[in-house]
Amino acid sequence: MDLVAGSSAVDDAVLDDFVVALHGIHRHDTTVVADSLGPVPAPDAGVAAQIDRWEAVYRTSVPEPVPLLDEAAAWLRAYLHPTGPTAVVHGDPGPGNFLSRDGRVVALTDWEFVHHGDVAEDWAYLAIIRGRKIGPPEAWFERIQRLTGVELSPAEWHAWEAFNQFKGACANLTALRLFRDGVASTPNLLAIGTSVHYRFLRRLADLVGKTPI
Repeated sequence: MDLVAGSSAVDDAVLDDFVVALHGIHRHDTTVVADSLGPVPAPDAGVAAQIDRWEAVYRTSVPEPVPLLDEAAAWLRAYLHPTGPTAVVHGDPGPGNFLSRDGRVVALTDWEFVHHGDVAEDWAYLAIIRGRKIGPPEAWFERIQRLTGVELSPAEWHAWEAFNQFKGACANLTALRLFRDGVASTPNLLAIGTSVHYRFLRRLADLVGKTPI
């Protein structure tokens, strides 16, 4: 972000360009980044691998099991399904994680979560979680469909939101582990590992208490 001239400010033109840019990443040849991300999995295997990944992150971050996360992992294995072929997934897309200049996106940032997976992960995270400060999910659904042709069913939005809430709840526990183990003592880590974690967990409990329809 220090090397690219641009701003994190957004307007409708910038948001449209970002959605198009993210769609371009999803359509990119997955084999090009296989050296970095590993072999390209089949769609079902890619979805299962992400559930396993975040469940493992959670389990290595806490001394005791979290029953709601265990139940959520089982729910996701039952209801989370691919929506298309395996793609390159950013993992943390949205306002704040790209720079723009003159109405165009010039750089996407924060690639720590990039992986092979399903594009619905990115769209659900953008539309329902990260993009809420910009507008309601329904507005994002319309924007995404208009600009990319991607249209998910209510059941798919439900399941993929649940996955992103699960991912967030699991990832936030790593902050608590760092604080607990004395790796860092900054208050923001404690806040992320407790209050932010519980916010994700509360929404996750609502989602896995229902069958996607």
